[in-house]
Amino acid sequence: MFVGALLALAGCSRSTAAEVTIGRAAVPPPTTTVESPATPVTFRVASFDVEGPGKAASVEAVRAAVLKTLDAYLEAGVLTPLRSGGPAGELGPLFTARAAAHMAATADRNAFIDEGLPPAPRIVALASALRLAGLAGPDGVVVLVSARMDLRLVAAGQVATVTIARDADLVLVADGGAWKIDSYRVRVSRDSSDSPGSTVTGS
Repeated sequence: MFVGALLALAGCSRSTAAEVTIGRAAVPPPTTTVESPATPVTFRVASFDVEGPGKAASVEAVRAAVLKTLDAYLEAGVLTPLRSGGPAGELGPLFTARAAAHMAATADRNAFIDEGLPPAPRIVALASALRLAGLAGPDGVVVLVSARMDLRLVAAGQVATVTIARDADLVLVADGGAWKIDSYRVRVSRDSSDSPGSTVTGS
C-alpha cells in the first residue's frame, strides 16, 4: 500500500497545490530562548524509510542530498526574507524546471516563501521536522523521495510577532546532480499580532 501511494504521488499526473492563510491572532511573546540571526535554523530528519523491489543503496547519501536541498530552501525562502523583511534568495536551482515554471505561473510562491513581512531578527523554531520516504528500483537506486514537512516558527520583530505554521508534502527527484522538488502540496498559516485576517489560495 505504501509503495502504491508513493507511486501515485510521483506519477506522470503529479499535481501541485498550495494554500496560504494570513490572519490576526493574539500571539504571546516567545517563552523559549530565541534564535539569533547567526544561529542556523535547520530541518531535522525524523525518519527515512525506503521501499522497493531491490535493496536500497546509498541511503545516507540520498538522505544528506535531500536534506541539503530542503535546508537551502528553508534558508533562502523562509529565514532570509523573515530576518531582513526583504526578498527571498535564489530558489530556482532547488526545483525542477517543471515545478519552477508552475510555481512562477501561480500564487503558489506565497505558500513557499515568507516575503513581505516586517523584519524579525529573532526567530524561534517550534518544529522543523521532515519525514522522508524513498522508492528504490530493482537495482537498489533510490529514484524518488517524498518529504512530509512540519515547520513552525515564531518570528519576533519590533513591529509585530508572526507565528508561521507550514506543512507540506513534497516529491523530490534526482536532476542534474542534485535532488530537486518536482511536485508539492503546501499549506501555510501566518498569524500576526497586527494584521487583519485574509486568505489566499493557489494551485
